[in-house]
Amino acid sequence: MNRRRLLETLAALAAGTTGCTARSGGESGDETAAGSPPADTPAGTPTPAREDRLRIVDRSFAAADGECAGGTDTIGEAAVEFGAETVRVDGRLGTPTPCYGAALREASLDGSTLVVAVVRTSPPSDACVQCLGAVPYDATVRFAGGLPDEVTVEHDGEAVTTVRR
Repeated sequence: MNRRRLLETLAALAAGTTGCTARSGGESGDETAAGSPPADTPAGTPTPAREDRLRIVDRSFAAADGECAGGTDTIGEAAVEFGAETVRVDGRLGTPTPCYGAALREASLDGSTLVVAVVRTSPPSDACVQCLGAVPYDATVRFAGGLPDEVTVEHDGEAVTTVRR
């Protein structure tokens, strides 16, 4: 727990001091506002991408077999955990029966928000026990250039969890 708190504090300090150590004054004449090309750059010339920009570099998803949801089970919920370079989502997708499965429809960035969309998949046959189902799943998204500020988890198109760092 202390390690996690230390990492969160260091990340907040690093984010809070971004830009504070940059030189001011533009002595060489080539320095411009952040992200702007120098004035002598021809119009239409693309600005090189920054290597440290937030981007997804890997994603993984695993779903367990569905099960009948008990009276005290939580379904349709997800927990989000921020790691050093990853965001992990553990959830339980509610389904009409336990024979349905779960799949990762998307893990994408919308600005500084990670959207993790999980959808149910059709059961392999019509024969299934009749009870409300729950499909446990685990999704992990690895990043370069930092972590998103916010994570939204969707189940079948409906937002079930939104967490800010």
